[in-house]
Amino acid sequence: MKIALLVPSRERIDLKKRIIQSLLSTTNSPDNFTLYFGVDDDDPQRDLAIDLSRQYNFVKVVGIHNNGKFIGLGKIWNILARTSTEEIISMIGDDMEFKSRDWDIKIIEEFTGDNLPKDKIKMVFANDLHWGANLATNHFLHRKYMDINGYYTREEFQSWGVDPWIHQVFSSMGRVKYRGDIIIEHKQFNLGKAGKEPDSVTKKMSANGYGGRQEIWNRTVSERLAEVRRFHYYLGIAYDPNKIRK
Repeated sequence: MKIALLVPSRERIDLKKRIIQSLLSTTNSPDNFTLYFGVDDDDPQRDLAIDLSRQYNFVKVVGIHNNGKFIGLGKIWNILARTSTEEIISMIGDDMEFKSRDWDIKIIEEFTGDNLPKDKIKMVFANDLHWGANLATNHFLHRKYMDINGYYTREEFQSWGVDPWIHQVFSSMGRVKYRGDIIIEHKQFNLGKAGKEPDSVTKKMSANGYGGRQEIWNRTVSERLAEVRRFHYYLGIAYDPNKIRK
């Protein structure tokens, strides 16, 4: 069993190098995962990203056909998930850093043997050193979730919204496990962990209002409830719409 680390990343070659080095210094074996970078066709640092994939066997660059526009993280994570073949898929940001040794063995164990329900519906997430157990800004789950849904992430969301959506759905099923002992630090600019000035990517996302995140969140309540209903039916548990925060 292997892990697919799915990372949308435009420019930010320094962050790509940082996440690679953090993986190398903490993993039990690079054979346990594949790191997929989703890189826009018009990314000015695209060739540098491809050089990294040539340097490290566990790195793959997936071209994102963006037609000169930011298509949104929801769409990019779907593209990466459908490109990957590993049983465990994960949502990781390029501004995250792995800090716990043998994290890969610990995650694989969570999806092996009796630790994995027969229906394979389970989400595990790590400590990002900010939200802790309150929000899965990173997560690992079996790709069975995507197979049932027909998608991995909701494409309405350009940035914020993807992580709380999935967290809420799995929480409604009682299928979430928080691993506070595994640290994947989120070094986001908005958290004061990425210098005094935002980089060009952060500026672009901020100028776009992060994709009208609150309006989209409010507008998609019915879709969220439909997904919860779908999985409650699949698991044979009582559907309770009150378990979703509207």
